[in-house]
Amino acid sequence: MEKQSLSLASPSVSPLEDVPVSFPFPFPPYPIQTALMQSLYSTLQQGKVGIFESPTGTGKSLSVICGSLTWLRDYEESLSRQLAVAEAEAERVVADHERGGDWIAAYTEKRKQESSRSELKAKVEAHAARRARGKERAERIACGQGEERGGGFGEKNGRQASGEERDEDAVEEEKDHLVRIYYCSRTHSQLSQFSEELRRSPFGQSVSVATLASRQHYCVHAPVRQLRSAALINDKCVQMQKDKAEECVDEPKKRTSGCPMLRGGRVQALSDQMLSRVMDIEEATRAAPPRRGCCP
Repeated sequence: MEKQSLSLASPSVSPLEDVPVSFPFPFPPYPIQTALMQSLYSTLQQGKVGIFESPTGTGKSLSVICGSLTWLRDYEESLSRQLAVAEAEAERVVADHERGGDWIAAYTEKRKQESSRSELKAKVEAHAARRARGKERAERIACGQGEERGGGFGEKNGRQASGEERDEDAVEEEKDHLVRIYYCSRTHSQLSQFSEELRRSPFGQSVSVATLASRQHYCVHAPVRQLRSAALINDKCVQMQKDKAEECVDEPKKRTSGCPMLRGGRVQALSDQMLSRVMDIEEATRAAPPRRGCCP
């Protein structure tokens, strides 16, 4: 683990290799902000662990957001280039062996190159699939699918919005190849402030964000919320999800979770709402009204 001190060098020149000299920012950044973003970018690029410190009021949150998301954007864009270079290099190496008459070495090298390219190709496809889902989600939101009049979420429209069910194994495999960024904070008020900074940033309209919190903050089922204690809420929630499936009143043949706030169609509709724009905990809870709603 390394601790980096931030230099106040001119932002027009980056002392770090392969690091941008400028970053997307809602206003011209101060030198200390540029230095923080460059140091953070370099740490992520090298796969290291960094500890950064900066005085109060120097815009650390916005700098962390813009620095890390710039790296993520560049990383995703570089995957396709890396794959193209790897494929061209593999063809060249195999061709060299074939011209030399060593077909065994050519076959061995071909298998080796295919193995290394398959991992890179899986990453490219996973990130492409994520972008495609983002576009589909935006189209559903624009068309108003998944919402009922009065702000609730309908079962029928929710199922239409969810599309075809994807194979669970394929979903898990895709997750293994995606890069996610986790921002952690000590208090929920700081997370709310961070969400506001993210909305102000140039990335506010282009990223999908989920604010994580406990059941005590996100449960909207009144009988469970009235328990007050976090431990009791957790126990009751887990118990309701494990209860034997009950028949849905509207669709007798359909089985559903023991908790009425975990109906598949409603969950998908709320998921679309939450991932289409940056929401803090309070906003996510308001987006899931108790009447015909669901838990975030």
